Amino acid sequence: MKLKTILLVVISYFIITINANAENVSIDELRTRFNHWQTTYQSLTDGEQKKSLDSLKSYPLYPYAQYQYITAHLNTATTKEINEFVTQNNDFPLASTLMQSYLELLTKEQKWNEINALDIDDSIASKCRYQYAVLKLGKKSAALEPIKNIWLSPDDQPSACDAIFDEWGKAGQKTANIILLRIELVLKKNNIKLARHLTEQLPDSYKTLKKNLLALFANAKTLTEFAKNIAPSSFSKKIVNLSFARFANIDADKAKILIPTIVKQQKLSKNDENAMFRTIANNYFKDSATDKQLKWRKQFIAQDRNTTQIEREIRQALKTNNLDDVAYWLNLLSTEDKQKDEWQYWQAIVLLNKNNQKEANEIFNRLIKSRGFYAMYSAQKLKQPFNYDFNYTIIDGMTSAPNESKILDDKYKDDAVIKRIDELRFWNMLPEAIKEWRNYLYSNTSNKQYAELARYAYSKGWAEHSVQATIAGKLWDNWLERFPIIYQDFFKSSLEQKVIPLSYSLAISRQESALDATVQSPVGARGLMQLMPSTAKDSAKKIANLSYYSADQLYDPETNIQIGTYFLDYVYQLFGNNRILASAAYNAGPNRVNRWLKESNGQLDAVAFIESIPFTETRNYVKTVLVYDYIYDLMLNNQPDMILHNNEVNYKY
Repeated sequence: MKLKTILLVVISYFIITINANAENVSIDELRTRFNHWQTTYQSLTDGEQKKSLDSLKSYPLYPYAQYQYITAHLNTATTKEINEFVTQNNDFPLASTLMQSYLELLTKEQKWNEINALDIDDSIASKCRYQYAVLKLGKKSAALEPIKNIWLSPDDQPSACDAIFDEWGKAGQKTANIILLRIELVLKKNNIKLARHLTEQLPDSYKTLKKNLLALFANAKTLTEFAKNIAPSSFSKKIVNLSFARFANIDADKAKILIPTIVKQQKLSKNDENAMFRTIANNYFKDSATDKQLKWRKQFIAQDRNTTQIEREIRQALKTNNLDDVAYWLNLLSTEDKQKDEWQYWQAIVLLNKNNQKEANEIFNRLIKSRGFYAMYSAQKLKQPFNYDFNYTIIDGMTSAPNESKILDDKYKDDAVIKRIDELRFWNMLPEAIKEWRNYLYSNTSNKQYAELARYAYSKGWAEHSVQATIAGKLWDNWLERFPIIYQDFFKSSLEQKVIPLSYSLAISRQESALDATVQSPVGARGLMQLMPSTAKDSAKKIANLSYYSADQLYDPETNIQIGTYFLDYVYQLFGNNRILASAAYNAGPNRVNRWLKESNGQLDAVAFIESIPFTETRNYVKTVLVYDYIYDLMLNNQPDMILHNNEVNYKY
């Protein structure tokens, strides 16, 4: 027998033996095979790929290898293979991705029967391609029937839908009324560009409306012309209501004067008219507002009693340190709104200002029993400890579980998704692990025991997964799982020559990213401490021995922490080790904080300054970070006795 033949026999026997004993192969051996697959599969022949793939069938990450194989052979894949993969891996995030790729290929190749045989995913692109295939198979009515609901979206739709949308339009189903309905939807999202595009599609019989709409979208000042030229209808009234804020932003005084005329021309309701006046009142909160505008705003809001605007008035009164005005506006809130923690606290401060210590303390004592910034600071004011409990029930139906760790491990360790996550984390494939976990948490939610999953993740050291489980389950009192300590070595190393404490750095990270090192915000902030590439680039230049060359490095926790703690320490020291000001600066920028301090001119105490921050996001951010810092101090066994430090309480803002 020739040597080549002998080798083939030996290799074949080896492969058969592997397949026959796959269940008995050690995890280390399976990992070796997976690593070999990842590094070589693209250079292997089809036969070699199949053999290598078969050797991974008992490995948790087999679906990833299988996905890679099918994707590489998409041109020769069958609908049966795709359907089987999706069915067998219905809890696998990439199953829908594969389906969409396959549908795109079949559409290009015009294989309509194959598309019709697929069990498609729920994506809009897949639905559009599937319906187009149904149309091409001669089933016009069935193909076009669901398209109206797909097309009627406030958002731009994927290009995959263009073909079926065109056919739907040619069939006369995209009527003028449907176009008008979608214009309303997109205007609610202030998508002027799409509204303009849709208006262009109106038929010639709508020439006058078309002309006036396009003029309105080009210049909101033409709203009065629109109201005059277009006869009142359900559509015209909605357009006027949706466009008024844009008009008021250009010239609020003129818009206010013209409200009665617009209301009369379009036969608007009293509620519509009030909404317009509220828009004017919002514009009169600007720093540039005149005394006349301020007077009108206060009179209108006092009469209208809109909660959001009353709360803005309270904050304006706090900003000027006018407790009499605070009391006046608090009194105008509804009974329900008065129960909010912040307004309970300020009601207590008003009582203290009137030397009514007893009633004020009663409110503080009630607040202590809740959670959050005002609960913790009320405890500090009364010089009482804030109550917290780390001993809470995790396993459903058990008040205590001495073998909790074993019970949870036995319950979840053999779950296919959990096993995949375990292996993804072994390979440091964190983005994939996070995607798997989120998919797991938010699918079939009625069957989830979120407290158990959060504790299981916490016990495994999966901090970002632990946090996400508490968010999914709304487990706001489960502090252990909500505030795990993560990347402690990286933080300690980065903080060696810095002033900021570890608890504060962790609090900022927890608030910024929920400890997800892979996340990117809509504006481009990246990673654990959510750094903007421009800020990171600037800060990195000042850090010794740091090699920084790409914004993608911000997804690396160690690099992100090095740069993030540098910038946090910079703003912390810039504002005299004051976490209130440093947190506000980290979120909104140092220049804004300096401007707010200049406006308050040393008149405010710490809490009044926080509550008067004009940006809702920054205001809530500061309070949340202070709470998180307090909790992390507890986690680190520092036994904090106050949420605000003495230098922060005593500072004149």
